[in-house]
Amino acid sequence: MESVHNLNGKKRYDIFLAHDIDNENEMRENIPFYDQIESVCTKLGHNLFVPYRFVMAGSGANRSSQNDIDVLLNNIMIPQSNLVICHLTNSTSLGMMDERAKLVEKPIIYFYQEKAISQIPMSTFAYGNIQAMITFKSQEECIGKLENQIDKYFLKPWLN
Repeated sequence: MESVHNLNGKKRYDIFLAHDIDNENEMRENIPFYDQIESVCTKLGHNLFVPYRFVMAGSGANRSSQNDIDVLLNNIMIPQSNLVICHLTNSTSLGMMDERAKLVEKPIIYFYQEKAISQIPMSTFAYGNIQAMITFKSQEECIGKLENQIDKYFLKPWLN
């Protein structure tokens, strides 16, 4: 397993969490959920990049522009990650992150609430590097399933 620090000793994010950043209310509602996911990744020895922290940082003139956000997420954070975990919802920004992950051939674990399946484009399921598709009824159920799949993904090289 690769170190979660780069050669300069700075934190390196080896997992990227793709989530809706268009709908601020929905994003705020999911913050505790995303924080739980981050705790699971930390417990497993990984650093998770959670976009809402960057998107919501600063205010007024100090807030990042949409272009800066797009560059950071799509051109820097996704390509440097070893794994993308994607919370599927109906979102343009999420679709852009998902497409970028596919373009740079990142392995992806998708997770979505059972009731949201009708909102997910069928093209999502055509990607050849899907590591897992997790459906869940509750966030607690999702956390357990994600922990299992993330651990399984990073153990694969050691099992072969």
